[in-house]
Amino acid sequence: METHNPIFLAPGEGDKLAAVGVEIIFKARKHQTNGAWSLLEYTGPPQFQGPPPHYHKTMEEVFYVLEGSLTFMLDGQTLVCGAGGFVSIPPHHVHTFSNPNNAPARFLLLFSPGGFEGYFEEAGELVKTEGFPPKDPSKFVQLMEKYDTFLPTS
Repeated sequence: METHNPIFLAPGEGDKLAAVGVEIIFKARKHQTNGAWSLLEYTGPPQFQGPPPHYHKTMEEVFYVLEGSLTFMLDGQTLVCGAGGFVSIPPHHVHTFSNPNNAPARFLLLFSPGGFEGYFEEAGELVKTEGFPPKDPSKFVQLMEKYDTFLPTS
C-alpha cells in the first residue's frame, strides 16, 4: 500500500497563482496525495462570473465556503451557499459557480481524483498569451477537456 507524507501549511502558505482577479493557493497537489485528491484555497473577486457551465466525467468537485457566499447553478437549479456551506458535485452533473456579491468569496476546492490543479496553472499561462476573454476560445476548450471538464451540448 502506497502512503504519502503528512502536509502542514500555516494560514496563507502554499504556492500562489493569480489571474483575472482570482487568487489560488495550492494546499495539496496530486503528487502529494498519491493522486487521490487535490485541494486549493480559492478567492473569487466581487462580481466574479465563474467558469461556463460544465461537467466532469470522472472527477468529483467539492466546495467548502470559508467567507462570503457563492451562487451555484447545479443541474438547472440555482443554489446559494454561504460561509460554512458545503457542496459536493459528483461526475456528470452540469454546474458552475459565481460570486455575484460586492465582497470576495473565499472557499476550499477539493478535486478527487487529484490533478485538476494543473488546469489552473496552464490556464494562467494561456491567459498570458491569449488574453481574457481569449482570442481563440478553442484553446481553452482543449485545455478543459485535457482536465476532464466538458461543456454540455444543447
